[in-house]
Amino acid sequence: MEHRRSRQGRTSGVYEELGDGNHIGVDQASSTTSVGISKVASKNGVLERYFVLKRSNWWKRIILKLWNGPEEPIDEGILMHRRWRLLRAIDDFPSLFRSRFPSRTSRLVIFLTYCVIWFLAFFFLLYPTFIKLPYYMNTDGEKEKVITLACHETWHWRGKNSLCGLDAEKCIPFDDEDVIIRCPALCDRNGWTYSAMTVGADRVKYKGYVIGGGRTESQGPNEYTLPYRADSYPCASGIHAGIISPITGGCMRLSMSGAQTNFPSTDGHYGFGFSVNFDSFFPSSYKLKEADGYTYGCNDPRLHVTIVNFFLGLPIFYLYETIIGYWTICIVGYWTLVLAMAPPFQIEPYNRLSINELWSTGFGRLLPLCFVLYVFWHIAIRKLANGSPLAKVLLWYPLFWVGILNNVTFDRLPIDRLTASDLKEQPGSIVGLAIIASIILVCTIIQMRALWKAGILARYIKLYAGLTVLFCVVGNMPGLNLRLHHYIIGILLIPACSTKGFSAYAFQGILVGIFISGIATWGFDSILETNYSILRGEAGILPAPPKFHFDSNFPHQISWNFTNTTSEYENRQNPLDGISLLINDVETYVGHNRTIDLDVLLRKNLQFSQLINTATEIAHGNNQNNTVKLYMRIARGSTKISAYRGDYSSAGILEWPQGIWKGPESDIVRT
Repeated sequence: MEHRRSRQGRTSGVYEELGDGNHIGVDQASSTTSVGISKVASKNGVLERYFVLKRSNWWKRIILKLWNGPEEPIDEGILMHRRWRLLRAIDDFPSLFRSRFPSRTSRLVIFLTYCVIWFLAFFFLLYPTFIKLPYYMNTDGEKEKVITLACHETWHWRGKNSLCGLDAEKCIPFDDEDVIIRCPALCDRNGWTYSAMTVGADRVKYKGYVIGGGRTESQGPNEYTLPYRADSYPCASGIHAGIISPITGGCMRLSMSGAQTNFPSTDGHYGFGFSVNFDSFFPSSYKLKEADGYTYGCNDPRLHVTIVNFFLGLPIFYLYETIIGYWTICIVGYWTLVLAMAPPFQIEPYNRLSINELWSTGFGRLLPLCFVLYVFWHIAIRKLANGSPLAKVLLWYPLFWVGILNNVTFDRLPIDRLTASDLKEQPGSIVGLAIIASIILVCTIIQMRALWKAGILARYIKLYAGLTVLFCVVGNMPGLNLRLHHYIIGILLIPACSTKGFSAYAFQGILVGIFISGIATWGFDSILETNYSILRGEAGILPAPPKFHFDSNFPHQISWNFTNTTSEYENRQNPLDGISLLINDVETYVGHNRTIDLDVLLRKNLQFSQLINTATEIAHGNNQNNTVKLYMRIARGSTKISAYRGDYSSAGILEWPQGIWKGPESDIVRT
């Protein structure tokens, strides 16, 4: 209190001298309305723009008060908890630890010994994945290789539309193959498709890409599931069937089961929801069941690694100096993500090159990451260096891990990207965005108040106003889109958290965690992305497709008319000189014709003929009037190079063999 009084006395007295050296009394200054704001030197030599004359306008006083902050800036740490003896003892224990081991050498030895034990625990958990290969041992005692798939990876099927080639010849075998596959954790959400995929006439996005399958009530746990369409994600299908866990992953048997004529939607396990329905034939499918033998290294260790690192990092962050705890948990959090929780890509343990690439990617991002963390320390984090250890443990540390685990915290919210099209397509995104915006607004107000009390709000208003103008200019560059990635959010907001109060502990922790999560998973992605990359493989930028034309006098013939459109992404050396026709999401015809007769196609294409005849017979047996739906989509394409295709149209539906045609619902092109 005495210190505060003396400081106030010095402040009131110093205003009697103007910056030009002339002395005036306070009463005289009060009657001088032309002066406005005095610039006077305080004891430490910093010019203050704060003195508002008594008779100035009231609204000017309010604006200047809001702009400059209080007369006596306050930026105190958290002290409220120290009124209780128990909390005060917990807060003081790190000081007792350092006084018990006053030598830096002794504390360093303890720290290094602890880190060795920590590393051994980390190594033990990752040993089955990175050192000893996972395997499956059948009931006869024979070992089989386990194939590792990512959550969004398929088995044999190369991708959508024409990527499997004509009649899916690049995606064989369709049947007579059994393999043991290993799936990572979190495939309940990572098995979603974030790029629109067309299944028949439906557009699948923001849900698990699982078509058909599931179990009947009469099926036991050791029996095969109903068939899944071959382009479904097997790991997501395993969770849908209840064979593997979304928390630990696991191994299962996948058996290719050939062509099927129907893939009805079924309800899944673990809250997965219903699979996608497809009511026509498809040349390939698979069934799943539990691995009926001994498996090693099948469970995903990411949950155990994260728990161990969280609890083992706590003593270091609590007992040691802030700078040691900060660097330790940031490095550990980064490698937790890269090696376990959210790796940049799925490794194949039997392919040592993929493991080496993961290490290379991790170390390649580490050095620039450390540079930014160093900047964070100097502009904000070190303000808490002498702060409350209890506050760091209860606020900074757990919220840091909330940010680190972004893939299971914020990424679970129904918001993919802040683009108009994504917000429109994703269910619940508008409500989620409103809730998040409200939380951000409250947090912003809290931190602005802390900056105002510290007397430094004005400089940050200037900083962020300049950044806003910069982003507006950059975001309007033609052909490019402004993208604020996770790591950019951390870089932008950490400087505004350079205070010592409650809000700084909370916001610094979560922002540093989000920053590290973004770098570990995606790297330093560009702040500007092209229109093509924003689409993520969806239609909308390649040459537009032809338009279907149907004549009811020729019910087995489909025609199309070309549209005169060009695209900057069209390959000029290999022009799109023909068309590519998909029937039931499989490329069935590539050529120059403007009309295709299905009767002629059936005679020439044996596989297509067998599929449609089998489907017709089954439909007749089920009293469906022999009707089979043919979902047709068309695109411009090169007749020489199968990879060159334009955007595909929406699906037109032909009921075979009656020849009842239903054109695409709209002219909007699909994937």
